[in-house]
Amino acid sequence: MKRSLFILFSVFFLLGFTYKETGDPTPREVLEKMIGTAMNLKTVRYEMKISERVNNKMLDAGSRVKLNVSPRKIYLKIPKIEAELLWVQGWNDGDALVNPNAFPYINLNLDPYGYFLRKDQHHTINELGFTYMASLLAGSMKEAGEKFDAYCTYTSEKWNGHDCYKVVVDNAEFKHYNYIAKQGETVVSIARKLFISEFMLIENNPGLDYYTKLKAGKKLSVPTYYSKKMVMYIDKQLSLPVNIKIYDDKGLFESYEYVTIVVNPKFAEDEFSTKYKDYNF
Repeated sequence: MKRSLFILFSVFFLLGFTYKETGDPTPREVLEKMIGTAMNLKTVRYEMKISERVNNKMLDAGSRVKLNVSPRKIYLKIPKIEAELLWVQGWNDGDALVNPNAFPYINLNLDPYGYFLRKDQHHTINELGFTYMASLLAGSMKEAGEKFDAYCTYTSEKWNGHDCYKVVVDNAEFKHYNYIAKQGETVVSIARKLFISEFMLIENNPGLDYYTKLKAGKKLSVPTYYSKKMVMYIDKQLSLPVNIKIYDDKGLFESYEYVTIVVNPKFAEDEFSTKYKDYNF
């Protein structure tokens, strides 16, 4: 039933969210408009700074991303080490083509969900862009119902030159509870069903991995929501987040800062291929 409600909710946005401004919007309206914008993106290009907690340490990274939403096409570059990644739906047997710009100095074909591309990462390349975040938020709002409005506030503030809504979701009901795995479930399927972080499940349940089906009846410690507290700066003109900070009961869990965002850019015909002039595959 929960999944059915979420699908209907997502379809609502995919068909086109209509926002009518009547004075100051409510926090829910600010977030719903952002979700609608994210769900309707066709293409996007951005540069971001990433900070994620792994083994109780914050690991920093940065990336430049080009994304075509449907069919899904991804080009990613890590400027610090000049590594590149290319993934195109229906191409290369589903693997990502990676130029590590380091030993062994050859292009590698890597599973986007495999160990090497998941190691010390909260998310896979399939969660790049804004749709995944918007889906999680939409699901959480739907699950919380009217209670969501009680712990969601916003103010108008500037961030890095952007006129923003600073939205704070302070969830007093965040806690961990025991979840009993069902036959055939995995960490990823449970996380998707409950709109929570799969990395948080791994972190809070030592010995689990992303890949193995769980034994029916296995007890897991599971958070009630994706975050205990979320702070999000939403650009008023773009209606997209330019800064997201996620906290759990241990503190800062992950942070994403979008240095630049270009909405619906027109990409060259070969821009998601190894032949593109600016790439080094």
